Amino acid sequence: MTENTSPAADAPVEYKGPRVEIKTPGKITLTQVNEALAKVEDPELHVDIVTLELVYGITIDAENVTILMTLTSIACPYGPMLVGMVQQGLQAIPEMQKVDVQVTFDPPWKPSDDLKAMMGIL
Repeated sequence: MTENTSPAADAPVEYKGPRVEIKTPGKITLTQVNEALAKVEDPELHVDIVTLELVYGITIDAENVTILMTLTSIACPYGPMLVGMVQQGLQAIPEMQKVDVQVTFDPPWKPSDDLKAMMGIL
């Protein structure tokens, strides 16, 4: 048996998804939220906002959800439309009471190398 001594084998695994906080468990599940967000497609890039790494945080508090997200740029012409699409997609979840979408540019969006490669821009 040979031992794997490659540097990659010892590298820590980096979680690239959004920060998730469940304050009060309720009828809304993280799976439902993730599925709803994955259906929201950036109108310009035609890729969903989860794959684009635009979602920074998900907070579930019983039947209320807060999303912390960014846009591809501060001057994104589709920003208000994208926020509305997120709200509408999450409101479609049965039992959803309140959806709060917060937009931040801290940190500014910077696509990962994996995302750049997928989009053909690496």
